[in-house]
Amino acid sequence: SGSSPATVVAIGSILLPAMVRAGYPKKFGVGVIASSGGLGILIPPSIVMVMYAVSTNSSIGALFMAGVIPGLMLALFLGFTTWYEAKKGNYPREQPRSWAERWDAFRKAIWGLLLIVVVMGGIYSGLFTPTEAAAMSAVYAFFIAVFVYKDIGMKDVPKVLLNSANMSAMLLYIITNAVLFSFILTNEQ
Repeated sequence: SGSSPATVVAIGSILLPAMVRAGYPKKFGVGVIASSGGLGILIPPSIVMVMYAVSTNSSIGALFMAGVIPGLMLALFLGFTTWYEAKKGNYPREQPRSWAERWDAFRKAIWGLLLIVVVMGGIYSGLFTPTEAAAMSAVYAFFIAVFVYKDIGMKDVPKVLLNSANMSAMLLYIITNAVLFSFILTNEQ
């Protein structure tokens, strides 16, 4: 995944109005969204880590392993800070959910959560490389989105593929320029 500026803006355009409607101050919502956007860079699988590894000839698996602990620590600190500010400001709270409601929500989300297990488990077990993990996650996400959650229909698949191709082309352009710039700097000393 990874949080590109476009992703943060897309998430923010949906989440911020919902937070304001729920009674949170706009500044608080913007702060939460902006600060949490950086988590996507640290917590694997991260597009930014893959781009960095490709442009510097580093190990993607090693970068993924290196990002887990700092990503979890940052998530913990951001969660605590958000909780503290919300409590201090007396912001609205959700009513506590029963264990049955929690289990039901977990049961519904399990297929999406298993994506992390597929990617990270496959890489760390040696079942496939990070590149193969990316392909496996794409196939898994497609299957789950279309056939399990039914978030997208088969008629929407060409549009999704076109958007993915555009994003991939943009990322490849950035990587190509980064590698070229690195080569020029090295070559010219």
